[in-house]
Amino acid sequence: MSAFEKARIYAWYKLRRKTRKHRNKRVIRRFDAAVAKLQPGDVCIDCGANVGLITSRLAATGATVHAFEPDPDVYRVLETSVGRLANVVLHKAAVGVSAGQLALFRGAVDPKSSDSVSVGSTLMSSKKNVTSAETVLVDVVDLGAVIAEFHQRISLVKIDIEGAEVDVMNSLLDRGLHVKIGDIFVETHEKQIPELRGATMKLLKRCRPYPNLHLDWW
Repeated sequence: MSAFEKARIYAWYKLRRKTRKHRNKRVIRRFDAAVAKLQPGDVCIDCGANVGLITSRLAATGATVHAFEPDPDVYRVLETSVGRLANVVLHKAAVGVSAGQLALFRGAVDPKSSDSVSVGSTLMSSKKNVTSAETVLVDVVDLGAVIAEFHQRISLVKIDIEGAEVDVMNSLLDRGLHVKIGDIFVETHEKQIPELRGATMKLLKRCRPYPNLHLDWW
């Protein structure tokens, strides 16, 4: 990468950080509006469900929610919080661009949590708040294949997968699966993984023509 290209990406990143707070408010309003339209019979997918805060909100609409969470400690809390809901289907797996098994790099353990829930676990070893000393092998599903299996339109997909979202979103676009989804809300992680800045900028430009793709989630 040339010095000019590096400087251009850094300037874009600084501008994105400066304006992100305003855009976040806007995308949260869009998320609220998308949730308000959900009803029984709709299908949602929560990628990186964590302890179930968004899963439970989506499920409260009556929609069926498929929640994916790979971290074993977090998954146990997720089971407790939403596992008994009849319209929630839990998947102990990460989402990616192909099925298999990969190392999950664990995030820092929150000392204030009695459940010792790991925060920020990721498939990306270069993420700032994880350590290579704490890994666990997890199942990974191909999100595109999961979406393709549904015979109906997916109403809403939330993707917060700690850095793997760039590859996943590009895969969905390459396969034309974004048109099968009502709204996709994505949190990007170029702040925690600086090497993703260039790829994230390209993804944002690629998503710009599609009003159902929101890459400033949370």
